[in-house]
Amino acid sequence: MIKFFRKHTILLTTLAGIITAIVLFLTLIPAEELGHSRIWEYDKPGHMLMFGTWTFFFGLLRYIKKHPTLPNFSFEFIVASMFGLSIEILQYILPIHRTADLFDFTADVIGIIIAVALLKLISRNSYKEEAIAN
Repeated sequence: MIKFFRKHTILLTTLAGIITAIVLFLTLIPAEELGHSRIWEYDKPGHMLMFGTWTFFFGLLRYIKKHPTLPNFSFEFIVASMFGLSIEILQYILPIHRTADLFDFTADVIGIIIAVALLKLISRNSYKEEAIAN
């Protein structure tokens, strides 16, 4: 996967941009636009999935572009957490009939932690493969 995205960084950049737009759209669309559906039953897993996916692609993009030896992805954790917190604050202050929710932010952080763990695993394996190849 790392080799593929190193050759196709424009694809990875595009995916990261699309995911950012989707997260912003789904979290900042006025509540009445969402309607009343069963989607609310999956709100917290949805937050975990959205922010985990966003963090994964953001972290992968930074890893591939910067290519540090073995990053700890703390920057990605901080940026993704601030992104999630910013959205909750915007939901509170914007007139979009959305409610800021500490549990939504908690679900965001859980997704972010899972993504960071996956990024660490992938970067370690990539580092080992490159060390063996050299």
